[in-house]
Amino acid sequence: MFENAVKKYRQKTQSEKKAGEGDNGGSNIPAKVRPSFVEKSSAQAQQSLEGLPGQVLEQTRVFHRHIQYLAQAEPEDNVISDLKLMLDDISRAQKLDERMKDEILQDDDARNTLSMLSFERALRELVDIAEGALSALAERNLLVARYNEQPQVNECKNPGGDASGSGTCHHETPHDSDAS
Repeated sequence: MFENAVKKYRQKTQSEKKAGEGDNGGSNIPAKVRPSFVEKSSAQAQQSLEGLPGQVLEQTRVFHRHIQYLAQAEPEDNVISDLKLMLDDISRAQKLDERMKDEILQDDDARNTLSMLSFERALRELVDIAEGALSALAERNLLVARYNEQPQVNECKNPGGDASGSGTCHHETPHDSDAS
């Protein structure tokens, strides 16, 4: 029964991975790019990059705990909790009652399988984190490139002149606001 649950779990994760690979490659980028789009995309890229070290460290700790588990006979509490979380994920694919879960956690081979699945998940999360950061950077770079390619447009807020009738107005190009 455990083998069937693991098989269903892997099928589910494979189908989720394939569904997530349907990235649109920047098709959400408008033809005319406003400075606010560039600023928002830059902020998202910066946020992805700032979160990267902490997320990588978190997943690396999972690897470390499981390597320690494989090197010693008795798993630590945090490894057991990782294995229980993995078993909970698996049991969503195929219903396992609490008695079965306890039996699975007592079996060395089953714990090793759970540990390997946990490795796979941590590695997949590392890849997803890195791909997300790269995607945010690529979108930002594409927005900046499109913005810089746009023709400069003079915008006059008061084409008829100001209140004194002088007919002067401030001409600002989209690129002027980026020069600072």
